[in-house]
Amino acid sequence: MTTIDSIAPAPSPIPALASTLGHRYRLGLTDGRTLVGRFTCLDRQGNLVLDHALEYAPGTVAAEGREVGLVLVPQRHWAKVERELVAGEQAEAESKAGCVPS
Repeated sequence: MTTIDSIAPAPSPIPALASTLGHRYRLGLTDGRTLVGRFTCLDRQGNLVLDHALEYAPGTVAAEGREVGLVLVPQRHWAKVERELVAGEQAEAESKAGCVPS
C-alpha cells in the first residue's frame, strides 16, 4: 500500500477580497498593462472580474486609458493588486501618517 502525503493548499485570496465587493481596484498584469475597475466577482479558480474597467498600456497616463467594460483576469496574470481607499479609510490613513511641523 502506498501512502500519499497531503500538501496544504496555498492561502486563498478569496476571503480577504470578498469584503471589498464594489470597491475600485487597480490590477497590474504580468504583461505590463494595468486595469482599473469595480471589483465584481472572484471565483474559486482565482479569476478576478472587474466591471467598468479601463485598460492602460505601459507608460500611458490616466487620460489615455481605453474603456474595456467587463473583464475577467485569471490569478496567474496578476502582478499587483491594489484597492482604492474609500473616504473614511482615506481620512484614517492620513491621520495615522501624521504631519511633521515645519
